[in-house]
Amino acid sequence: MLKKSAIFSIFIILLNFNSFSEVFKISYIPDKASNVKAYRKDDGRYLWRSTFKSEVVDVNRSKMLRITEDGSGTWGGKDGLKWHSEAYYTYENERAVPHHTEAVFYDVSGVTVESVKKTYSLDDRKVFFIKNGEKREFDFENDLIDKELLGTAIMNSDLTRRPDFGFNMLTNEPVRYRMALRNLGIQTVLVQGNGIRCYKVQLIPDLGFLGIFATFVPKSYFWYKADPPHDFVKYEGLESGLDSPNIIMEAGD
Repeated sequence: MLKKSAIFSIFIILLNFNSFSEVFKISYIPDKASNVKAYRKDDGRYLWRSTFKSEVVDVNRSKMLRITEDGSGTWGGKDGLKWHSEAYYTYENERAVPHHTEAVFYDVSGVTVESVKKTYSLDDRKVFFIKNGEKREFDFENDLIDKELLGTAIMNSDLTRRPDFGFNMLTNEPVRYRMALRNLGIQTVLVQGNGIRCYKVQLIPDLGFLGIFATFVPKSYFWYKADPPHDFVKYEGLESGLDSPNIIMEAGD
């Protein structure tokens, strides 16, 4: 049986370990909408396009960051889809804290084929997740972000740093992963015929017991402009969850 002093020491270690979690500071918010297009990596086939817009808005006298996305095309192997998502984050002192998010996918007839809703409760320290009517709960960690904030968060991270940047991310699978950002240095990438000097960063998930299969999971890479304000240029990796296709996503009209 562990002595009280040993138990206390373990508690302190765990407490200190959690304190090393880092929180993204969001100082740069693009002042105009951005467009991206996605293609299958294996054969280059066009899949979908999407428009993102970020803006600071007032909601019930509180300043919030709102990120919207409108897209259309083949998503998750399903043709002819359209989708709309809105994500809200309380925004203060350059920190965006998830508040609520809702995304809806429609077919060509306008019928909802998938819906995802996330509500973040600071009081309960919980995330209430509903996907197609099925409910899940997750712990609300201080450094938790969702997929809707991911691009903006990476854009605002210190891309010059070499040590890995650790944080928690909630996907729409839904799964909460411990993530790390790894700086792989400067690389010039060709997008729409233009060579763009970028920081290349790798997004590395902690797969837990599935880590033994990590060599079979496509790696996820992001490219952001090397010159400030580090706008998004390209992504290569899984479309969404572990069972989704491997894609290339590029910024463009």
